[in-house]
Amino acid sequence: MAEKACVKRLQKEYRALCKEPVSHVVARPSPNDILEWRESYFCSCSCSQLWSKIVS
Repeated sequence: MAEKACVKRLQKEYRALCKEPVSHVVARPSPNDILEWRESYFCSCSCSQLWSKIVS
């Protein structure tokens, strides 16, 4: 049950992120699993990339 609520919230927040992106940040879920995300952070001197998995 908790995972279902988590997925629903992530879908809602991802839709909001698509409508209003954050500057210098790119974040999106894996096509196969919304609990896996890839994020990239950009600044004037470098680019950092992360890959995270949400666990409950």
